[in-house]
Amino acid sequence: MNSLIIVDDDPMVCQGLSVALPWNDYGFQVESTFPDGRSTLDYLLVHEVDLVITDIKMPAMNGVELIEEIRRLKLSPQILILSGYDDVEYLRKAITLDVVSYLLKPIQIQELISNLQIVIERLGEQSRQEYLDEGITELKNTLFRRILSRQVEEGELRNKLDFLDCPDLFDWPGYVIALTSITDTDRYKHPKLVFFRDWEQNVVVLGDSVERFDEVMPSHLDGTPIVWPGDPVGDLIDLSMSYHSAWQAFSRYRSTSELENAISGLQTTDEIREYLVRRIDAEDNLQNARELVFSGILNLEPEFSLSELNLSYRFFSTAHSREVLKDRVETLCDQIDVMAGADIPRTGNPTIDEVMRYVNLHITEGISLGMIADIVKMNPSYLGQLFHETTGTKFTRYVKECRLEKACRLLRSSSKKIKDIAELAGFGDLNYFSRVFAARYGCTPTAYREKAADGTQI
Repeated sequence: MNSLIIVDDDPMVCQGLSVALPWNDYGFQVESTFPDGRSTLDYLLVHEVDLVITDIKMPAMNGVELIEEIRRLKLSPQILILSGYDDVEYLRKAITLDVVSYLLKPIQIQELISNLQIVIERLGEQSRQEYLDEGITELKNTLFRRILSRQVEEGELRNKLDFLDCPDLFDWPGYVIALTSITDTDRYKHPKLVFFRDWEQNVVVLGDSVERFDEVMPSHLDGTPIVWPGDPVGDLIDLSMSYHSAWQAFSRYRSTSELENAISGLQTTDEIREYLVRRIDAEDNLQNARELVFSGILNLEPEFSLSELNLSYRFFSTAHSREVLKDRVETLCDQIDVMAGADIPRTGNPTIDEVMRYVNLHITEGISLGMIADIVKMNPSYLGQLFHETTGTKFTRYVKECRLEKACRLLRSSSKKIKDIAELAGFGDLNYFSRVFAARYGCTPTAYREKAADGTQI
């Protein structure tokens, strides 16, 4: 088991990160936490540690000073940095000190897991230069994944692109994301192409136009494509739309006539659920099952009007097991039923109705007022005020209540594990879910399930 310590002057961050993952499952043991660089260095001088996850801005000795001392003393831990979006100068210095990567606060669990995989590799026999190259590559991958997730603001994006020597991206006339089957990206280097890997390590390429792909990455001689472009967009922040349509293009290319014929005959959500679950079980590997489900969903358009759901490939690709993938299918069927008219709140204000509808349809996903404000083309502060005035409740409280209601339905109707129900209801952290649930209903989720099974009034 690899040893791990966490360094942050905020005890809540240390505590939260200590339980953010089942660390043993990923090969790590949290040995201790520290509030500053000085106490951390004292510990490192007498203990061997494999990984240090450290904040940058701290009293006594900041993160960069700590890393400098670790390197000067030739200590050997791998290092992940916790940073805020305004820590660019610190990051610029830290990357020269051979850190693995940075994690932006608040921590995204999938980014943390991805970086742990790099740490494990780096703990093997590799050269320092390879470490540095991998660190910069993962910085780029992390940044573009966050762009695709709409988790980065323009100011931070400009700073990070400048840091990665890609400042001219804002001057491009347009942007297109494409999936590609190539692995040797060096042979296709071009100033108007940027290669990176998405969450599932698929090679993705960003270009300034579809014509650029035809010019630099033409199809094979037999006509087989090597890139599947999405729709062009005019702003870097909108890359998620191009990425989504690229997956649509790729999935339609991969889908078979047998799948199309089978899907086209489905009439009800029960039929959709039964067919997709059966196909998930029949597929040889999980990745094929993920792609098949997404292809199937695309073939349900336009009869079921699923474009309103704005379902992305990542909704299915982040399923880490067949059971979770089946749960995503169940969620999809629930969303189709919602779209059919069940349980959709009405306030009389079309904008607020649209917001509430979006929350109900995307309750398993990360939802923020800023993201929805972009969709309805409204200032986030004003939208929050309007939501409160119209509904009598704050937006964040409404989202929490919707998630709790979904959790209750799942507790009453399924035998799923509590942690799976928490995830399906949109709660990323099991401990947080349990606390919120107990505060709302006066009992634990397990006790709620037992009372529901006994017919006890809750």
